Amino acid sequence: MKDRNEVGRELTLLAAKNYRDTAEVCDKVIDVIKEFDGKVFNVKFERALQERIPDKRIYAEKMDSNRAYVYRYYDDKTVKDSEYSCSYTENHFDVILNYPLNEDKRINADEWIEDIKQMQEQLLIRAMDLEASVDKIDAWKEKIKALTREFNDTVDKIPGEVSRYYGVAVNKIWNCIF
Repeated sequence: MKDRNEVGRELTLLAAKNYRDTAEVCDKVIDVIKEFDGKVFNVKFERALQERIPDKRIYAEKMDSNRAYVYRYYDDKTVKDSEYSCSYTENHFDVILNYPLNEDKRINADEWIEDIKQMQEQLLIRAMDLEASVDKIDAWKEKIKALTREFNDTVDKIPGEVSRYYGVAVNKIWNCIF
């Protein structure tokens, strides 16, 4: 059975990998959008995405009758933590595009591509942040433990009457478990 730190590390790196995979898919989505510029957003667009990106679970649909969504479900979102159980990444899919449709429901490639490129950049930044955090988590845990001890020591020093007289409702931190 893996310990919580090992599972946490694997889940964090898996989440980063999923963000990077989606960022990579964005370039292929952009290619399809260019081909469909000015055309009606419909099931043909989704089929084209799925044909171009067959190894990824990618979907396009109209939501609320006036928004175009393109999203990708992760193929891999679990880490086996024991013989009989798994832990899951927090997210199971990424939204690549969430854009309002014009009245005629036609694809505006320039606007959509700009939106996707911003999303792609955010995904890559998120992936880098997660990857960097793996090496920092132990220091963060120690700092949180020290701050929790200091906070609880301070709370212990406040007499109950003073707390009530001044309207200071402060409770100790009990659920800081690592």
